[in-house]
Amino acid sequence: MKTTSTLPTLMLKAFNSTKLMPFRVMLILLALGMPIITQSSLAKTVKQTQIVTKNQKILNQLVGKWQGKDPSSGILVTMIFTPKNQLFMIVPFTIYGAENEVLQTSKMNYKVGYKINANTNPMQIDMFGDSDQKLTTIFEITKGKLHIGENAPGKTRPRTFNSKSIFLRKISNLTTLPKDAEIIDLNTQANKPRPSIAEQYLDIVNKAQQAYYSKTGKFAANLDELNIVTNSETESYRYQIRPDGDLKQRVSITAQAKTAEFPSYTSVVFAKKINGNTSTGVGICVTNKPSKLPPTNIKISNSNSLKIECPVGSRLVP
Repeated sequence: MKTTSTLPTLMLKAFNSTKLMPFRVMLILLALGMPIITQSSLAKTVKQTQIVTKNQKILNQLVGKWQGKDPSSGILVTMIFTPKNQLFMIVPFTIYGAENEVLQTSKMNYKVGYKINANTNPMQIDMFGDSDQKLTTIFEITKGKLHIGENAPGKTRPRTFNSKSIFLRKISNLTTLPKDAEIIDLNTQANKPRPSIAEQYLDIVNKAQQAYYSKTGKFAANLDELNIVTNSETESYRYQIRPDGDLKQRVSITAQAKTAEFPSYTSVVFAKKINGNTSTGVGICVTNKPSKLPPTNIKISNSNSLKIECPVGSRLVP
């Protein structure tokens, strides 16, 4: 399964004041194409220049690679801030088997946009993916450490830091990922969502379900049990976990297209005994044509393998 901007920049406009100059004189100067500069506009321009300068100063400190442990999970998180308002978040991910053995270890590389406001106390940072995914929080840089406040997408920006805020240490000024790194790009142009985003979402939830099963012996019935903080509905898709009877056997996750432009998806995560050992398998079916109805009646292969069989009108996502 594949897992795979011009980002908005801060623009400031100077507004001219008419209080210190006769209106007719202003009209004459405008007609001649001459610039009008008043004391008020100069003051505002100076202030705006100071704002831009402070933002740039903090941005220069922020650019580079930072690492720190997530206070909730203890996982080592890497954040790479680029000077072009792109943020790469690298999170290690381990999938365990039924006997708690390590089946797969990898890193998930997320790419989002970010914007800072260094003129508040504490300073503010916004992280955003597609048009309806935005996380607003606070940050500070003190003694070489980056402190980012805890929050979730769609929630009000916190005013203070708490025990779940993360501390990161700068380890490099480099702002690039390895050439072979697979990136989950959450930056999509407004009104131009890509169907592959649904596959990426399902891939994340599928892996989380496998990890959850390895610890509990059953699959999770909702996102809260998986401890995943994400929107269950976006501009293009509505996501839902659907228990398929016994959660010890299988669970489905659907990505239902909200318009007739895109296909719909259903992924199945299941447990199966092969040669006396229980393993978990995953498969995703996608409709062959754009559809608002996700595939149903997906069967698990009777063969001695971890494969699924997609119903008529759909196909298996490689």
